[in-house]
Amino acid sequence: MSNSATPYNPLRIAAIATGVVATATVSYAIYFDYKRRHDPVFRKKLLRDQQKAAKATQKQAETGKAVVEAALRRALVLINAQPVPGSPEGKEQYFMEQVAQGEALAARSPEFFIASAIAFYKALKVYPAPQELIMIYQKTQPPPVFDLVMELIALDLASSASTSRDPRDGSSDLLLEEIDDASPLQQRAQAQASSQSSSTPSSASGASSASPTSSGSFVVIDDEPNQTTAAAIETVEVVVKTAGVVGEDPPEEPIN
Repeated sequence: MSNSATPYNPLRIAAIATGVVATATVSYAIYFDYKRRHDPVFRKKLLRDQQKAAKATQKQAETGKAVVEAALRRALVLINAQPVPGSPEGKEQYFMEQVAQGEALAARSPEFFIASAIAFYKALKVYPAPQELIMIYQKTQPPPVFDLVMELIALDLASSASTSRDPRDGSSDLLLEEIDDASPLQQRAQAQASSQSSSTPSSASGASSASPTSSGSFVVIDDEPNQTTAAAIETVEVVVKTAGVVGEDPPEEPIN
């Protein structure tokens, strides 16, 4: 008696599994299409899912754009803070180094596009004909890299415009520094003026007056002697008028 065993055939098993998966996929596609056409609740659910997916995609894109913009702003601050060569030879060498670095980074992967755009922007800062170089970038570099370079230019222009439109422009800080750096002589003059004005009422005596000078200090002018003389003259005139001798000739002396 002989035992016959079925030989193991991997290809046959793989074909059967593929057929089962294909049949299940086609069946689900038919079921999905039927529900989409005839079930209103299912259609509403699909619409809600699509809207949620669209909102999630839009939010993710906005978040990514904000992250990129923040990175570009930080890079722009660092670029403007770095000194550039002053000589023509130094600028040429700096330009060649930055262009080579930008091209190498752009050829690697999209993850290095921001670094590539920063290098190209550094080269643009020292190039004598920026518009010509921008046209070269547009023709030779990938569109995402070129867009990042243009965004760096726009951010730099916006930052420069906002700085020029600032109404303060550091004038408040300079004014505070000038006040803090006032000489001790001016400070003593101001203290003397304030003490005199607080001790004597301005409406009654008017003893002192302060006038501003070009340096911001105040000079105290004492009018007390003039005011005292005027008060004495007014008192004499009142006494004379009371005695009835104002405007009359003096009495003649009797002739003995």
